[in-house]
Amino acid sequence: MTTGSVSATEAERKLLAGRTRWWNSTGGGSTKRTLAGQPAEAQAQQSGSGGRTGFGAIKAGDGGLRFKEQWPEEDEENWKWMESEKIDPQTGRSLVLQQQQARAQEAVAAAAAAKPEEAAMTNGRRATIDVAPQSWLSKNKWYIVAAAVFAYVLAARALGDQK
Repeated sequence: MTTGSVSATEAERKLLAGRTRWWNSTGGGSTKRTLAGQPAEAQAQQSGSGGRTGFGAIKAGDGGLRFKEQWPEEDEENWKWMESEKIDPQTGRSLVLQQQQARAQEAVAAAAAAKPEEAAMTNGRRATIDVAPQSWLSKNKWYIVAAAVFAYVLAARALGDQK
């Protein structure tokens, strides 16, 4: 590992690279520019953002103006990429995935109306998938406990040898 490298799977690195392209050219979603043929209002309704922009409603940035001024070729390439991948400039999320998720939610709602017991099972299964990622501390708590015990034993021996 070196400075600036990312320890992640190839899929995660591609996702992060895509988010970087989006962030640079849209200023974190603060841009007013839209994809060709789609007004901003339609994108906000499709993405379910209700006027919010960026990941977690981030409203910082210059709309990508500074990036465009410094690297105009890269900016245009990023916009072409966003258009080909159908990435919403205001949210940074895939419009195709959002449409698929909306259809899946409609299907689950239709199944719930038809068979409530199966819908409960589906919702229970989905709840286990949507678990938030663990923090570094919770992932490594046992290593931290072991290191603390080891440090205590070392300190006790060092102090015991001085007497």
